[in-house]
Amino acid sequence: MKVEHGGNRLYQAQKWGVDLQTCIDFSANINPLGISPRVRECLIQNLDYLIHYPDPDYQLARQAVATYHNLSTEQVLLGNGAIELIYQLARCLKPKTVVLPSPTFMEYEQAFREVSSDINYIELRPPHFEYQLDSLMANLAHLDSGDAFILCNPNNPTSSLMKKVDLLVLAEECTRKGVYLLLDEAFMDFLEDVESLIPELARFSQLFIWRSLTKFYAIPGLRLGYLVSSHQKMMKLLRDTQIPWMVNTLALSILPVLLEDESYRQKTLEYIARERSFLTSSLQEFSELTVGSAHANYIFIHYHGKLDLEAELGKLGIFIRSCQNYHGLDGSYYRLAVRRHEENQVLLATLKSLLGKEGS
Repeated sequence: MKVEHGGNRLYQAQKWGVDLQTCIDFSANINPLGISPRVRECLIQNLDYLIHYPDPDYQLARQAVATYHNLSTEQVLLGNGAIELIYQLARCLKPKTVVLPSPTFMEYEQAFREVSSDINYIELRPPHFEYQLDSLMANLAHLDSGDAFILCNPNNPTSSLMKKVDLLVLAEECTRKGVYLLLDEAFMDFLEDVESLIPELARFSQLFIWRSLTKFYAIPGLRLGYLVSSHQKMMKLLRDTQIPWMVNTLALSILPVLLEDESYRQKTLEYIARERSFLTSSLQEFSELTVGSAHANYIFIHYHGKLDLEAELGKLGIFIRSCQNYHGLDGSYYRLAVRRHEENQVLLATLKSLLGKEGS
């Protein structure tokens, strides 16, 4: 089964018969500020190095991640985007049973089904689909040593967040039971990092955390992510079984620049916080919408009307992410990326027009 994702602009433009160059894509959760000037310059400077193979051990890039998080290089594994690391981790862990929240990012289920893991779901409750520690702990009680518990934090597509104080309770119990806790922090960069468990890696040998660099730094076409853990044996196995040269020369060259670009980071955090608040409060004014609690760079909505919003907006050159192929959701749920202010205004004005006609 192939999992569908947002951000497939060419497909959407062809599907709705609109000009790809003028469309606005709210279906992909990418930093609306685009590539930073420092990264752009670094890419240009390193073009001539494409005649060389990448360093197969990614020494300098791994060291940059290790320094950024105060880790050792042995605790860092790079990947061609975080999604590659999800599949590789599944192939190496091969847990008998995996517990997943529902709804959540669909590639977890796909990756672990490929290694014949049994999938158990924790149903997150509407309207906001928040994590509940009691429910998580009750499901953890049924797992055995070698099984896996996966959480996306903030969750995709709901943008809900589990606080660090609760995650620590879960991590303690996973470690005690020998259960792997696999934590996806792909969107943690859009928050101040206080809720991340990366600073706690030394305490939890069963903890694996992966990060995506493509969302925050607006490089989904380049692909870059990393996995961190203190599980020495498994990290060695992951390194030894990784396909050679998965990470390309340009991606390796910009990684230190990304992590050092504090000006871009602060500008992004301020911009996303401001536009997320604007978009959330504006969407809440529509009686036809229930708006989730947004903590990342996207907003989760439930539409109570009769229109196919994805189709109606798509035909006008505005792409949104239908969540009907997420486990536990249907076509009345949508995910909207936070984009530039003028684009967010276009979305809101178009929704006002569409929903106004529906109510007339």
